[in-house]
Amino acid sequence: MDDTTMRIDQSVIVITAAGTLIGKAMALHFASLGAKLALVDNDIKKLEATQDACSQFSSHINIFHLEDTQPHSIKQVFTHIQRQLGTFNVLLNTWPKCTNTPSILEPDAINEFNDVMCNSATTFF
Repeated sequence: MDDTTMRIDQSVIVITAAGTLIGKAMALHFASLGAKLALVDNDIKKLEATQDACSQFSSHINIFHLEDTQPHSIKQVFTHIQRQLGTFNVLLNTWPKCTNTPSILEPDAINEFNDVMCNSATTFF
């Protein structure tokens, strides 16, 4: 293995909407591989249930309750993640429906998705 290969068991992975079925499934998968997880959701009970399920695989499961989806709240959660865990390696955004995110089944989906991601990511850099 060369120096550019990412090792999941040495990675920090952020999973949004971790209380949803897909978020929980992703969390369980990466917990079973030994990753350090930062689980984010606005439903604290479902978030804690995902944490409990993942704890059978790892003790490196951290939860971050997102009170609302306003930009300042999101920024605050990511600031807490970075302070607590350092730089993260992977972000899995599993929110069921993000506003302004096009359906992947639409004809111009890739172009629209790129536009949305470029415009959204600009605020973080």
